[in-house]
Amino acid sequence: MRTRAALLLAPLLLLAGCAATPVPAAGPVVPRAPAELPLHAGWPDGLRSPLPVTMDLPSCDDGSGPPPNRPGADRLSAHWGTRARGRQLTTYDDRAEAAAAARRLASYYHRCPVTTSRELPWTTTTTVRPDTVGDESWTVSLRLDIEGAPAGATTLLVVRVGSRVLVDQAGTTFGAGRTAAAQVAAVVGDQRRRAAQLVTAMEDLPG
Repeated sequence: MRTRAALLLAPLLLLAGCAATPVPAAGPVVPRAPAELPLHAGWPDGLRSPLPVTMDLPSCDDGSGPPPNRPGADRLSAHWGTRARGRQLTTYDDRAEAAAAARRLASYYHRCPVTTSRELPWTTTTTVRPDTVGDESWTVSLRLDIEGAPAGATTLLVVRVGSRVLVDQAGTTFGAGRTAAAQVAAVVGDQRRRAAQLVTAMEDLPG
């Protein structure tokens, strides 16, 4: 049940004080992400090459529909199936469009209520916090409780660098010996560490 529970966990985004953050001015149209961009950085070698597809992002399960996930001018996604991880990198026409897209996604999860399954004793609690990666970023955690006990979580690291937005998603099943908060923090820290090379490469790109 815990494995199935982990698959149902949704991504998370943080939006705190986004409305007060100035939206970057529009600029010239930027080029697509180069094929050699290390979208798999920090992951094992031999994974399938990135594909121009959209990554599935979980909804709030409150009837409000799917999260906003506009494709932009260019998009690549990569998956590490055995670790329930995925990355989506979207290039927008300019920084203002990228900032608006990232903040809309963060806002969507920020207002997610606590949801309870109608068929099963499962409750999902979404937490969104601002982060310090890139030009602006958020971490989102969707924690699943089964019969009142923490079972696992889906975490998202949402990072905007210039006109590009990275969504790094991870799923985890909680083990014994540490609090749920400590285990979520460990997963998010691992996401930041593994994505560092990719974020640096994004910072070196024009736009």
